Amino acid sequence: MLESAYRTVSQLFTRILHRWCPLLFYIRYRVIGLKVIANGFERYAEMGNQRTIICPTHSTEIDGPQMFFFSGFVHEDFHYVAAKEMFDWWHGFYGRLLRLGGCFAVKRGLFDRHACQLMLADLVSGKNKLVIFPEGDISHHFDELLRIEPGAAQLGFWTLERLQAKGKNEPFSILPVGLSYAFAEDPAPHFDLVFSKVEKHVGLMPVEFSDRRERLNRLCAKLLEVIELTCNIKNAGLDLEERLSQVRVEILNRLSSSLGSLHSVNEIDLLHIIRGNLDHIIGRQSGGSPYENQLTLERRKLASLLIRDVIRVENLRFCVNKSSSKCDDQELAEALTLISRELLGKSILTAKKVAILAVGKPIELLPLLDLYKHDRRSAMQKVNSEIATQLEGLQANLVEEVHQLESELIKCRTETQSCYDSTNLSESISW
Repeated sequence: MLESAYRTVSQLFTRILHRWCPLLFYIRYRVIGLKVIANGFERYAEMGNQRTIICPTHSTEIDGPQMFFFSGFVHEDFHYVAAKEMFDWWHGFYGRLLRLGGCFAVKRGLFDRHACQLMLADLVSGKNKLVIFPEGDISHHFDELLRIEPGAAQLGFWTLERLQAKGKNEPFSILPVGLSYAFAEDPAPHFDLVFSKVEKHVGLMPVEFSDRRERLNRLCAKLLEVIELTCNIKNAGLDLEERLSQVRVEILNRLSSSLGSLHSVNEIDLLHIIRGNLDHIIGRQSGGSPYENQLTLERRKLASLLIRDVIRVENLRFCVNKSSSKCDDQELAEALTLISRELLGKSILTAKKVAILAVGKPIELLPLLDLYKHDRRSAMQKVNSEIATQLEGLQANLVEEVHQLESELIKCRTETQSCYDSTNLSESISW
């Protein structure tokens, strides 16, 4: 009875969000529309009600909301996997909203048995498609992927095994999806505004007519200098990238030691394990004597500060990379978002943009189930390799689409001062 009532409230909440999300996304993210390219709606419709895990690229924090936007257009209620720390925002109120919207909380870097059981039961029921970002974290890149994590493939095979145990030999697929964004107006004035604000905040003289990549490089050098000073890390005459690598390794080593000398095969796994352990400390419930509660609270505060160090260095690595290599407007906007949030405690709204979505080809898991039963590792690698290949192809297509759409949108705005009057654009973009 309670479950049925909760489902009804959840569906009502989702319907309300779908109705108002265009306005909310414009206010919060400056996204004015969604364009689905290459017959994506038709390709998605061919799947019907088949059990599916949707695996989108994850270049920016607004990818989740855009998948929710897309679900409204295909008239389905997706369920989503989200990092558990998001559920603790606003003293847990944000988590209640996420759960109403169909989100599952997963502990980062740790095997979360309880969350896996909930997601598995949801997939077996077949009522909702599940959205999992297979990179496991935000890449901030629009032309390359992070390593594909095994969670989506593993959940898919577990679902098939459970279905077969119930006498159901039904198909199951993983659907890769590419996401990107195109500016609908010239972003240059917005970039200059952000640069001016953050340069003033760190005590740098604004250089308004300097190359933006040089300005980004100057900002990164200043931030790295402050981190080195506060962390007591010596700058041994290295260049910017070498200094950043030194700081990154030093901070990860210190975190590893403080959490009990964690060891891992590679740095990515170590980073995930550290984040998972710190999130676990933060999420630990108080209980016991007042003194125990006091120590728990102190460890939570310390873990929060340590997580900030991890995120700070990871974000700075992306910004340094973009300041010393090819950097398009979208990646410059992402770098400035990270820097403004670090320095000013908030993101400064950028130029208006359009979300672009590309639907890949479903990866059928049922034909691979026998291989999975005999050689799990090979089956998982085969699926992950196909996910990565498709996502890379989708990203390449989206880069071309972004350049073309931006030239059309900005030209349209320049000539008519309104993109809404263009028949071509209003037909191809859902506002």
